[in-house]
Amino acid sequence: MFVVYPWTKRYFGKFGGRFKASDPVVMEHGAKVMGKMQVAAKDPEKIKEIFEYLSKRHSDTIHVDPENFKLLGSCMLVEMAMTKGDWSPEIEAINRKFVDVSIAALSRKYH
Repeated sequence: MFVVYPWTKRYFGKFGGRFKASDPVVMEHGAKVMGKMQVAAKDPEKIKEIFEYLSKRHSDTIHVDPENFKLLGSCMLVEMAMTKGDWSPEIEAINRKFVDVSIAALSRKYH
């Protein structure tokens, strides 16, 4: 995300200017993001509740432009397509829907 959308770096001051995917601080944050996505995937009926705290934090504390969630979602889908092997149009559609629903849940506190 930081290569394709460099302006998103401004939200990650805690990274100390280290934005390579192989950097431990980036890997740790990525693991947190993907971990939360896995929790949501296991219990999609509670997706709003799962992302409620993060939505409020990103809205009220970090002041992230919610459009950036869409950018991250697109980057996640590209990464999954590159690493998951059998990536059919059906798998793309299922994952796109899940990412879109997750983005909507993350954006809830902005409305």
